Amino acid sequence: MTAKPPLTLLIAAPRGFCAGVDRAIRIVELALERYGAPVYVRHEIVHNRFVVDSLKAKGAIFVPELDQVPDGAPVVFSAHGVPKAIPARAEERGLNYLDATCPLVSKVHRQAERLIEYGRHILFVGHEGHPEVSGTFGQVPAGRMTLVESAADAEAIQPADPDRLAFHARPRCGEDRRQQLPDEPVGEPLLQRLAAPPEALERASDLQGRVQQRGLADPRRAFDHDRPPSALARGGHRVAQHAQLAIAL
Repeated sequence: MTAKPPLTLLIAAPRGFCAGVDRAIRIVELALERYGAPVYVRHEIVHNRFVVDSLKAKGAIFVPELDQVPDGAPVVFSAHGVPKAIPARAEERGLNYLDATCPLVSKVHRQAERLIEYGRHILFVGHEGHPEVSGTFGQVPAGRMTLVESAADAEAIQPADPDRLAFHARPRCGEDRRQQLPDEPVGEPLLQRLAAPPEALERASDLQGRVQQRGLADPRRAFDHDRPPSALARGGHRVAQHAQLAIAL
């Protein structure tokens, strides 16, 4: 058998969960300690199969909708955040709920509300159906925010008032994806077509720190050495930032 050459493994830092994810997991664990099993969790607390399975083993039950939570049972809202209608519905039913929304996601929600108060129409970069996107859209009145998933979406936008636009993105949306809007090569032609000056497109986005550090710094680490670059990104297929990191690698 041919001997393989020595392998040097560099473990990038930072790694592991961000503070918001750690907090959400701990909230479920504390709920189980206080109330006992079962504790219901609306949506997966985080997109990590190991974490979800370990919490299931302790007595957590994950459901996609609040309607599946029995009366009188405690329920936790996931780190991704929820529309305003979800806590309101829980209160109507008298449910004891715990909100494990990541603080950065909550900040995005508040930013969206302020932009609407300022009279802006929000162009929101994200993926349709993602819980963070659904949660953010659920913070503002219907019709006041437009989802932008691609450059084609951006070019197709026909706002009623081009001078009152705002740009927003979910906190874990990849940096390269955010830079497509409203910057080159998509944003500038869009601004010209809309006859809107760059300052008219107000920006309010809050990329999660750990994601930015991994997505921008870690891939470069592989190129700091003389050997041919190679890197492995360990993560979940359903996690958007992991997909962005794999593209960067």
